[in-house]
Amino acid sequence: MTDLTLLFPTIFLAVWALVLLMYGAFGGSARTTAAFACFGLAMLLVPMLTKPAMGSAFVLGQGALLGFSPFTQLAQVLLLVLAIPVALLAEPFFEGRKAHRAEIYTLMLLSLCGMFILTAAQDFLPMYMGLELMSFPLYIMAAMLRDRAESSEAALKYFVLGGLASGLLLFGVGLVYAATGTTQFASLMVALGQGGMPWPLLSVGLALTVLAVLFKLSVVPFHMWTPDVYQGAPTPVTAFMAALPKLAAIVLLVRLLEGPLSGLQELWQPALAVLAAASMVVGSVVAIRQTDVKRLLAWSTIANVGFVLCGVVAASPQGHGGVLFYLAVYGLTMVGLFAVLIELENLQEPVTVHGLAGLARRRPWLATMLLMLLFSMAGVPPFAGFMAKLNVFAPLVAAGYTWLAVVGVMASVVAAFYSLWLVKTMYFDVPSAEVAVVAKPVQSAQQSPLMLVALAAVAVVLVLGVLPGLLSNLTLPAATALF
Repeated sequence: MTDLTLLFPTIFLAVWALVLLMYGAFGGSARTTAAFACFGLAMLLVPMLTKPAMGSAFVLGQGALLGFSPFTQLAQVLLLVLAIPVALLAEPFFEGRKAHRAEIYTLMLLSLCGMFILTAAQDFLPMYMGLELMSFPLYIMAAMLRDRAESSEAALKYFVLGGLASGLLLFGVGLVYAATGTTQFASLMVALGQGGMPWPLLSVGLALTVLAVLFKLSVVPFHMWTPDVYQGAPTPVTAFMAALPKLAAIVLLVRLLEGPLSGLQELWQPALAVLAAASMVVGSVVAIRQTDVKRLLAWSTIANVGFVLCGVVAASPQGHGGVLFYLAVYGLTMVGLFAVLIELENLQEPVTVHGLAGLARRRPWLATMLLMLLFSMAGVPPFAGFMAKLNVFAPLVAAGYTWLAVVGVMASVVAAFYSLWLVKTMYFDVPSAEVAVVAKPVQSAQQSPLMLVALAAVAVVLVLGVLPGLLSNLTLPAATALF
């Protein structure tokens, strides 16, 4: 019989999402719904930090449908920590555009519920359920600004290509089941160890399954949806997509590769190394040519996924610990960057590279926060981004993939170029006549949550850059217990 304490966080998120939906349907204001959403997420953090539950849920045969380990628990805590500031970003953005609807928070919590299932999955069936529960709210949220063609286009592209990835995943799982007669990770590991299976059928099935996960991560060459979706979606939704689903998908990928596919490491490790190198190079180089800041951050996301994959390629506890460290720092940095971008949008500033010209003179505080966050994203010490890259490159060299670490360092130099380019634009360029005269804020009273989130992100990346042990002392022990 399953211990329901293991499922309490997932059940709580689902129930709280329904409570928020009913509250909004019966006349609750969107602003109050936002407060209730943040309160629920913060309340859930307490038992997860004080009494983390470990074990397996729905045990069937040799394995279980869901497994909760220190690695899973820490990933879920990081998801909650990132979800709270993203929920705070939604209200000032949508309220300023008179498009604030309470269902945005229900969708966020349902997507988060899917991520919790995804991170704990030990069977292909809950893996698929979690992936779809995570993705469908994202499709809807991308279209929340219904009067903007860009938002609808982003949602349509994301839905069509996401549906294609889901179809590939189901086809792959079907082939794996046909070859092995099981969908459980543990049983699949045993079957692979025994051999004697139809290898062509199984290899195609496993490849399609992994490719579907790589699509969700925006790994090159499965990345082309990312710039259009990031640019067209509402900015808080873009922040949500940039920070949270990537963390959940990487945790699933690590557990998949180090679990049932651990015996095939000599096959997937070099292939993943090539994809990581391609993502780092393509994302960093193409970002230089962008003029829209959100589109630039989309290509930066592709590059950062490549950096994260370096830790996965290392295939060691140090590498997996570095993955969690990197994702936490990257997520907080992206949330802070998007908080500043929303503030600029509410101030009716153009959110383009050339529109940032002279920002340091017009909005010195915003320019300073943007500078610090960009430096962290570029990996400049003493910010946390530097330690994040070091924590994935060092295990990579120890694993014998020095060439990939060299590619990563070179890609980091290119990434530093476009970060410094934005800094140079803000501090040294002269704004055009259209940008020089900036309109007043849409709603000045709505800007305090944005400043709070941005300042908190800056503070965290500074503290973790100086004292990385505060986080690495949690990530490394968790990475030694993946299952």
